Amino acid sequence: MSGPPVLEVDGLRVGFAGETGLTQAVDGVSLALRAGEVLAIVGESGSGKSVTALSVMGLVRGSQALVEGSVRFEGKELLDAGEEELRRLRGARIAMVFQDPSSSFNPVYRVGNQIDEALRAHRALSAREVRELTLRTLGAAGIADPERLAASYPHELSGGMCQRAMIAMAVALEPSVLIADEPTTALDVTIQAQVLELLARLNRERNLATLLITHDLGVVAEVADRVAVMQGGRVVEEGPLEQIFYEPQHSHTRELLEALAHLGRPRGAS
Repeated sequence: MSGPPVLEVDGLRVGFAGETGLTQAVDGVSLALRAGEVLAIVGESGSGKSVTALSVMGLVRGSQALVEGSVRFEGKELLDAGEEELRRLRGARIAMVFQDPSSSFNPVYRVGNQIDEALRAHRALSAREVRELTLRTLGAAGIADPERLAASYPHELSGGMCQRAMIAMAVALEPSVLIADEPTTALDVTIQAQVLELLARLNRERNLATLLITHDLGVVAEVADRVAVMQGGRVVEEGPLEQIFYEPQHSHTRELLEALAHLGRPRGAS
């Protein structure tokens, strides 16, 4: 991908204070993400990948967290940004899809109303315009009957349909950056493939800069352009998809690939 990075992470360090001292969750991570690109951060549980993503969103703050380094969005430093500025950016410019979509929706409100509310928070639109945009975005997310889904409560949806609705809400405001944190973990293999295809298609159609967080290299093979492998809070290897799959340089990358082979998952880089 050409052009300047939309998102740049430089020397990011995140620690959490506890009774036994400071636990370093992220230790000097540097990444760059460009429009039209899918960068996958891969690592086992506790490797620091999700903390990295949450730090980009400005969601790791407070007296127990020590965050250092730099996170720049379109050249603007986010680690120094105030809460009001971050609220304006979240959803509108940088959006996030979480691992469990059912917990991201309020269970007592219809799905369409929740997407409407997210749109009204950032756009000066009439009620009719908001609902039209909600239905159009649900349709773009591959939902065959947007009106029926919009009228549904979260518990009435399957896991795959709920995740599609969550993705629709994330892209409704046409953000520049989409962060997907383990978006297929709770889904069966068939639905996983559909959700990954949706993310890849939206990335192409909307020229998004997509950061995909996953522990599964099989997921990476389907959609990523580049891969960063994390271990112990550090990026131990980064490169194009083909390089990571066929010419891995770090022992931990090779271990992840061997585990994938043992599970019988395809090493599907093209």
